[in-house]
Amino acid sequence: LGQFGQVCSNQGVSVLINMFFGVVLNAAIGIANQVSVAVQSLAVNFMAAFQPQITKSYAEKNYNYLNKLVHSSSKLSYFLIFICAIPVCININEILSLWLGTVPDYTNIFCIIFISSTLVSSIGNPLWISVFATGNVKKIQLITTLLYFLDVIFVYLLFLLNFGPIAGPGTKFIIDIFLLSTRLYCAKLYVNSFSIKEYLKSVILPIVAITVLSIAPILVMSLADNSLYISIIVTIISLFLAVISIYCIGLNKSEKNLVKSLAKKIAIKLKINVR
Repeated sequence: LGQFGQVCSNQGVSVLINMFFGVVLNAAIGIANQVSVAVQSLAVNFMAAFQPQITKSYAEKNYNYLNKLVHSSSKLSYFLIFICAIPVCININEILSLWLGTVPDYTNIFCIIFISSTLVSSIGNPLWISVFATGNVKKIQLITTLLYFLDVIFVYLLFLLNFGPIAGPGTKFIIDIFLLSTRLYCAKLYVNSFSIKEYLKSVILPIVAITVLSIAPILVMSLADNSLYISIIVTIISLFLAVISIYCIGLNKSEKNLVKSLAKKIAIKLKINVR
């Protein structure tokens, strides 16, 4: 049911953009979707490693470990996509020009909005996995489907009121925030010992702080010269700030140890490959 609603939402908005703004902007939304899917694949592959552990910990009634997994996977999946999204969003015009040659109007803005939606969705993915592990899927599926249908209805009304094409993906971003809230509510309802307050404190607050700190140079760049040279400098600065703030603010002690362990394994593999 949820997947059906998502398909109706994605295709419905594309049809509406085609009806109100023509084929060119419909092509722009299609290109933005491709970029979003490419970025989203990182989170899908990452969550494939956590999903069995989340389900197993619920089956074993190890709720403390379950909540730790949900918190950690929510943050790590967001950070993984965020680090990849920074250079893409900053250099989106150059990337699209190299890829397409002639870039349809609004494609760059659509890409950035869709990537932002993917970031929001990545936070909520571990939440719905934990809810699915309980077997109580009816309520979350019904609410999710309703929100997806409301997405199409709201976009149609906004277009009738002469809002621009950005209202299409913009509404999707807002709907994704509501979906995250729904998953939080259902996790609180069905998952033992899950605390919304603790989740906001240990997951959402660090994510917001790191995001604001990392995108500050991008906002400054938008007021200055937007040349390729400046874009490269801002990309390096933003990535540096993101990595440092993620390690210092976003990760707890056990997560830092996990990152160190993974880094050592990667370094060992690289040395072996070089030899």
